[in-house]
Parts: sequence; C-alpha cells; structure tokens
Amino acid sequence: YLTAYEKYSDLLDSTADQDVSAFLKEQHTLDETAKKIERIDELEKELASLPVTVPLSMFCLHAGELNADLSDCAKSLKDKIIRFKVEENRNLNHHICQRFGEIQDTVQGMPTNKEDLETLIGYIKVSRDVTIPSLMEEVSAAVHRLLFLLDYATMEPNDFRLNSSVFAWPLQLQKDLEDSESRMEILTGQDLQTRQEELRAAASEEESLKKSLEKMKQEWADLSFSFTTCRDAGTKILSTIEAIKTLVDEHIVETQTMRGSPFLEHIETEWKEWETLLLDRKDILDAMLKCQTTWLQLKPIFSSEELIIKLPEESLMFDSVDKCWKNIVAEAVKDPRVVVATDQPNMLKQLQQANKDMEDIQKVLNKVE
Repeated sequence: YLTAYEKYSDLLDSTADQDVSAFLKEQHTLDETAKKIERIDELEKELASLPVTVPLSMFCLHAGELNADLSDCAKSLKDKIIRFKVEENRNLNHHICQRFGEIQDTVQGMPTNKEDLETLIGYIKVSRDVTIPSLMEEVSAAVHRLLFLLDYATMEPNDFRLNSSVFAWPLQLQKDLEDSESRMEILTGQDLQTRQEELRAAASEEESLKKSLEKMKQEWADLSFSFTTCRDAGTKILSTIEAIKTLVDEHIVETQTMRGSPFLEHIETEWKEWETLLLDRKDILDAMLKCQTTWLQLKPIFSSEELIIKLPEESLMFDSVDKCWKNIVAEAVKDPRVVVATDQPNMLKQLQQANKDMEDIQKVLNKVE
C-alpha cells in the first residue's frame, strides 16, 4: 500500500515547493496561473479522499495524519501562489495610481511663464494621446486580476479600496484634463493678449524713437550760423555759436541714452548714422570755435611788417591758416545752415591742421616775447 504514496513524494521532499517558486519567477497569464492552482486544488481533494485506515492481514494501518500533512502541503502551495498574485496585484495597482497621480499633479500646476505654458500644453497632449491610453490598458488588466482573485483569494478591505481607486482614476483624470485645458485656453488667450500688448507697446516705442530722431533732424535743419563783419580782418566771422554747441551736446546725450533701447532694431542703422554725424559736427564746431578764437588773436600780430620780417616761416604758416579759415567762412556764408556749412570736404582735417599750426606759431611767439 505504501507505493500508493510514491506519487506524492514531491510534497514531502520540497520538490513541489521548488516547482511553485520557479513557476512564480516566470511570466504566466492568469489562465495559466488558474490552471496551476486548479491542479494543486485537485491534488488536495485527492489527498483528502484517501482512506484514513487501511486493513492489512495482521493489523490496520492508520493513514489519517499522513493524508492531512500531505493535504496541508498541497494547500500551502496553493496559498503561496494566491498570496503572490495578491501582492503582485497590490503593487501593480499602487503603480497605476501613482502614474495617474503624477499626471494629475502636473496638469493641475500653474505655469509661471510662456515656456512653462507651452511645456504643459505639450504634456497634456502626450498624456491624452499616449500615456493615458497605455494606463487604460493597465486598468483593464487590473479588472481581470480582480476577477481572478475573487475566485481564489480572500482579499483585505484595503485591497478593495485600492482597486476602487484604480477604477475611479480614469474619470477623475478626465475631469482634471478638461479643467486644465480650459485653464490653458484662458492662459493662452491672456498670453496672446499680453503679446499683442507688448507688440503694440514696442511699435509705440519705436514710433516714439522715430519721432525723436525726426525732431532732432528738423531742429538741425532749421539751425543756421550767424555772422558779423570783423573790421580789422575785413571779413566775416561767426557770431556766438554756444547755442548751437549746446544743442549738439543735448542731441548727443539723447541719442546715446536711447542707443541701448531694445526698440531700436528697425532703425538702428539710421540711429547710428545720426550719432556719428552729431559727434563729427561736435568736433567740427569745437575746432571752428578754437580756430576763430586763435585766428582773431594772431591776425593783428601778423599785420606787423616788422614781425613778418622777424618770423618769416611763422608768417607764411599763418598766411596758410588765414587763407584756409577765410575759405571755410566764405563757404559757410554762402549757405549758413549748420548741416550744410559743416559738411565741407575735409573740413575737420583742415581745421585740426590750422589749429595745430597756430599752436606752433604761439609757442614761437611766446619765446620771442
């Protein structure tokens, strides 16, 4: 009769337990797992149906305890598989809820700038098109796992609540997405409105800069030199040009102040050309004023025949300066508008050379005195 128990030896030597452990490490469908449980369940029932006492020729064999032990072994194998599937289901459900929660936290966030807004809009699109459909497949799998466990396991209340959370998430997240998309539409509209306001402000600032530039140019167009007659020299000389110099300085300050404006983009070249012109005119005006002042000082001195004889080289140098200065003034008298009168060919270079020559002449005169 003992040979009847040989087929159950794997229950006693842990072979069956090792087989179940190996089974659980592998990937199996719920149907395959159910068949595995059913086979063990049938084995358990078979063991339970074995005779408790077996009459032999001389005595009666009591097999009740052995049968019970073998049945318990079979039941523990079945319970091992069921516990594994319960824990697996719990972990998978936690993961699903975590994924849904991460999406909810993200879509409920409030973007603080345009870049964040664009990122969130893209995230919502990917969530709708890719992430959520994938999660819905996992929710569907969770339904099948629950039906499986209801057939084989006694589930705890927390597991039922966790399953309820899994099944509630899709509708909740759908509402969250709709709310977020409505908010994004509002923010996008506000962003567009803000952008339009920024563009209008930029256009207004640019127009203001253009008007400032035109105003400065017009002030220059209306500006003219005035002249008086120098009796001693027998030629015209500039009247005071301080007002002109003051205007130049004011325009240079205004131009350089506006140079850093971000709204100069479309008129930047014109603005730079205007700044260059102003700086050139300032140098010319300074040189003209210096030249006339020194020329007026030296003109009477070089009217002396004695000095001309004494300083022939300096006298010739002054004659050259005198001719240069009178030519510049004569051209300016023809058209006294400052923008024209200061635009003579090589004017600054001629004035700088004249001023240098007169400085050299003054050095010699200082030594003679």
